[in-house]
Amino acid sequence: MHITPHVHALRFPFNVPVAPGISIDRVASVFLICGETLTLIDTGVAGCEKPIFEYIAAIGRDPAGISLIVQTHAHPDHIGATRAIQTGTGCEVAVHAAEREWIENVAVQNRERPVPGFDLLVGGSAQVGRVLADGDVISLGGDHRLDLIVFHTPGHSPESVSLLLQGAGCSSPAMQSRCRATCRSTTMPSPPCGH
Repeated sequence: MHITPHVHALRFPFNVPVAPGISIDRVASVFLICGETLTLIDTGVAGCEKPIFEYIAAIGRDPAGISLIVQTHAHPDHIGATRAIQTGTGCEVAVHAAEREWIENVAVQNRERPVPGFDLLVGGSAQVGRVLADGDVISLGGDHRLDLIVFHTPGHSPESVSLLLQGAGCSSPAMQSRCRATCRSTTMPSPPCGH
């Protein structure tokens, strides 16, 4: 869903296996910011890289243009496709310092916070290139002069961050990768990802 001239909200259904033959249906939200380069806010679960790349191509952009993934936190439904996207594009990954280890070594997260189906939801560890802190400004550069302002918002996880997109005539409380009212009822036309 196209929210602003620069922001797209993508929603991907997936399920969490909780017992043999029993699963819980869930939805992962990913935000795409289109400036000179492309920035993803979270990546959904393993397998979401394919519909993300397909969506980017469908809007006339090259998925290789993804330069940054900002992780709002390190839960499986937010980091599952990070490794595949980073491997496919060479992009940088940014996250709050306290969430870094859970992205760079997903086995630690699986041990410390076991989630049913973890290995199906998370496609592997990724390298963090930027550590975020409250008040940081991430310049997305280019002619659009887009900036993401980082707010430390512990709660859902101890070190969650929320983001405010500013520039190019917009100032939208964006992208905490939890769907807000503007995108609640929109579903991506892509096939589900994950398992």
